[in-house]
Amino acid sequence: MPNENQGCLGSILKLFGIDLGKAASEGSVDEPLPYRVRDDFLSPAELAFFQVLHEATSSHFYVCTKVRISDLVYVVNRRSNMGHANRIDRKHVDFVLCEPATMTPKLVVELDDSSHQRKDRRERDELVDSVFEAAGLPILHVPWSRSYDQEHLKQQIRDSMGLPSSAPANIADIPLPAETAADASNVVAETVAAAAVPPPVPSKAELQETDAPSCPKCSGNMVMRKAAKGAHNGKKFWACASYPKCRQIIAID
Repeated sequence: MPNENQGCLGSILKLFGIDLGKAASEGSVDEPLPYRVRDDFLSPAELAFFQVLHEATSSHFYVCTKVRISDLVYVVNRRSNMGHANRIDRKHVDFVLCEPATMTPKLVVELDDSSHQRKDRRERDELVDSVFEAAGLPILHVPWSRSYDQEHLKQQIRDSMGLPSSAPANIADIPLPAETAADASNVVAETVAAAAVPPPVPSKAELQETDAPSCPKCSGNMVMRKAAKGAHNGKKFWACASYPKCRQIIAID
């Protein structure tokens, strides 16, 4: 209501500190927006640990910081499990180690300072641990320290990922079985190519398939697809209906 008589309502609202004329003008495009870059994206403790973690793993992983849990895992059958979705809403973890070629999360790393001794923080940690255990993504808790032993940190990473002590701190560096190694490059190439093109929306007939299996990864529904290109052109397969959150497929013989 710029430059107009705002009447009794405007006068009453002004008594409560609400100026309709001012509120209308605050959205003006001529006024700069009130956003600024934060100087504390990482706290000094987080930055110090990040530098050690990066140096210990940079040849094997990308280190991502402050990642939302809902960007790492998803809730199966969300409509019927809304309570579980709400439990992880607006929660994040400190660091995530991702495999460089596909950015697949491999390990969650939490830096635990003294605040994690509080009851509410312990309850939060128990929830987060249970979420990642259910999802099959390992998590490592590292107590805050004034200094960190890099070799010890590497061993903690191996232990958390279930790797032998003699193995490098990277699951991708473990030699693959001969039959798997021969097809490894093709599998990666086909996975990346398939991920780039979303599958078509399933028809009603596909959704009504009575013999559709449950997704072995997330237990959700699967729908029948047909490959349109590549080495498997023309072949049918089962694909998870939760694509792209879950890219699990099952070949149909």
